[in-house]
Amino acid sequence: MTPNPSRISIIIPFYNETAYLRMAVRSVLSQGLADVEVIVVNDNPQAYSPQDIAALNLSPRVRVIQHDRNRGLPAARNTGVAASSGSLIGFLDADDYYLTGGLALQVDLARKSGACITQANCLMTRHGVPDQVPLPRETDLFFAQRIATGLARAEEAQFITSSWSSLYRRDFLEVNGLTFDEAQVKFEDRLFVIQAVTAAKKIAFLGRANRVWRRRSGSISTSRPDAAVLVLQMQLLEKCLAHVRARCGAKATGHPWFKREAFNTVSRLIWDIELVAALAEGRDPAVMALGPRLVAMMRDCQLGNQIFEDPVIKRVSRVGVKTRKGLIRRVDFFAFAKALREGDFAAAAKVLAECNPVAPAAPFPRPTTGPTTGPTTGPTTGPRLVLHLGMHKTGTTALQALMAENRAALRSEGVLFPKTGYAATELSAVRAGGNPGHLGLLQAHRRRDDAVWQALMREVDRSDCDTVVISCENMTLPMDPDREVLIAGLAARFAGFRSVEVIAFVRRPDLWAEMFFRELVSNGNRLGARSVEEFLVDYDDLLTDLPALFGPIEAALGSRVTLIDHDASVAGNQHWAHFAQTAGLPPRVLALAPVEQVYASPGRDAILAAQMLTTLVADPDQLQQALRGFFAGQEPDPAAPRQSLLAPATRDRLLTTFQAKSADFAAERGYAPDYAALHAQIAVDAWQPVATIPFDQLERISHAFTQTETAPRPTADPARKTLGRVVGRDRNEMVLRLRLRPWARRIVDWLRGRR
Repeated sequence: MTPNPSRISIIIPFYNETAYLRMAVRSVLSQGLADVEVIVVNDNPQAYSPQDIAALNLSPRVRVIQHDRNRGLPAARNTGVAASSGSLIGFLDADDYYLTGGLALQVDLARKSGACITQANCLMTRHGVPDQVPLPRETDLFFAQRIATGLARAEEAQFITSSWSSLYRRDFLEVNGLTFDEAQVKFEDRLFVIQAVTAAKKIAFLGRANRVWRRRSGSISTSRPDAAVLVLQMQLLEKCLAHVRARCGAKATGHPWFKREAFNTVSRLIWDIELVAALAEGRDPAVMALGPRLVAMMRDCQLGNQIFEDPVIKRVSRVGVKTRKGLIRRVDFFAFAKALREGDFAAAAKVLAECNPVAPAAPFPRPTTGPTTGPTTGPTTGPRLVLHLGMHKTGTTALQALMAENRAALRSEGVLFPKTGYAATELSAVRAGGNPGHLGLLQAHRRRDDAVWQALMREVDRSDCDTVVISCENMTLPMDPDREVLIAGLAARFAGFRSVEVIAFVRRPDLWAEMFFRELVSNGNRLGARSVEEFLVDYDDLLTDLPALFGPIEAALGSRVTLIDHDASVAGNQHWAHFAQTAGLPPRVLALAPVEQVYASPGRDAILAAQMLTTLVADPDQLQQALRGFFAGQEPDPAAPRQSLLAPATRDRLLTTFQAKSADFAAERGYAPDYAALHAQIAVDAWQPVATIPFDQLERISHAFTQTETAPRPTADPARKTLGRVVGRDRNEMVLRLRLRPWARRIVDWLRGRR
């Protein structure tokens, strides 16, 4: 195909990023470029037909190419390049997006410079939220706009890591035969980039960010990469090092390019690739087969102290900087590399282990409720604990309100609903009636505040009750990266009770994930600053996996959780009765009257309007203040919860996933809905997507935001109310105060840590 000299082609490989693809495409088309070609390559035709892609309503200006089968990301990019017609080629992942005007600036520099490669920096979102931070390495390396003649003058280009950060001249790619290695089905970017930068005659740097890389989250736990991943990572290191060695010629080992690549190889084996630990364990034959290859690769990777004087290495080295791997000093770096050359993987692993000693965490206290606590078996007398794990939108607030308002009646029956750690009545919830229950206990546990827990046990002792009920919303800690440590600590704190019985209400899984999202949005949590589809990309696996949610709790407490069907309980008006019976509370408490309280989920129009506000307002105090006013003005809508945000196909998929992961586990613990009936209900649901957000909801959001307090508050000391001057300074002296954004503060802190 004859290239169009004025056209730029952006290649977007697609696998399953339906939640993000529209924004990715729009971010290209909204750049104001006169002639831009967007090519989407569908590399997952088994799951997404042409009709499925068409249903996304991308744009008539987008060209979609269907692979006949899944061939991998490198092949998708190659397909896109082959089908493109632009004189400039760029790559965009389907879950990323360009900043407004960012691509246009990069194109302008590429045209004016005539560079083979034009690089631009990238911002990164935090897990699950739209807040952006710069990539530290790019900030250190590519901080100024400049143009250089090849890698000899653009040394930092050797550490460009991603193909999607650059625009490439089409004729440059063709003359040098540059394509993506389709055998390198993962981690392909680095190889393509090193091949490109070593061939480029001119390289330009934009010196600013023009795109955003979304980081994803959602796994309940992390695990070591499997053998297939380690093979691909090893293969990448081999190919990159071999390519640089070939480009450097006969005296490769003394060439700066090769030394930098060798340094990068060792660094990646220390900080980024878990290969050495797997080799030291020696369990997997497929991994062990990589050992001789690693030794051969490392044979000529001998470095001396002078590598740390290299002007580029100085900027990117993590040696001597405290990281998640501990503090790796120069002597450790060289000892690690030497052990690899000698094939002593146990010694290499020991070097890293000694650089990152894991200090034993201080044990959580084990409070007692009486003198009869045994040294190893736990208390033989004293009260039992009923622990209610309040799952979002399963009637938790109503249960807590009932027990809080009937504390005296419960206590007369030998049941204590503690005041210690219970959210205060003056809690300023975002929505009226909201209350997270015994959240104070969980917060104190996180900050290791033993005083609150000691106060709880004193209250328990004074009550002389046989049963204690603790109810805390979200005590499963589903999104906490330290959940297993925190859960184990909770078990230690509960060890003073005679027994612990765990109860949770669960509801139909096709709706629960959506209700979880609604609650995040309603409470002003930044995890709700995106669409429900984007939320599910990160969290649908987590929210359909009851063994993963409850398993660590059961293991820590030694007690099987009992599950109650929320939907069946509500339908029969038996929510309190089912809880009390399951908890083994005295029969007379069943007669307690439900509290007159409405805490219904807002309608989907209100949720979408609130989600828009949550996305646009980053300040948490201002956001919650605005949402408080917004929801206070909403009229109750009894039909609201039945209006789903999710298409029936998505709900059916969630239900199917739950059946596969959780049905047996749930049934053994008391939750066994009629799945066939639920699927049938979804199939006949007369669902329609939200076409527009009503004007009155948008107006409410606008008014609620306008009504928030944004003016600075005066200081408490009247003597310091100085209107534009600083006490102790001359009133004519101008004082400039700089308030760094959070991401800027993090960069400053990081830079200080390197000194």
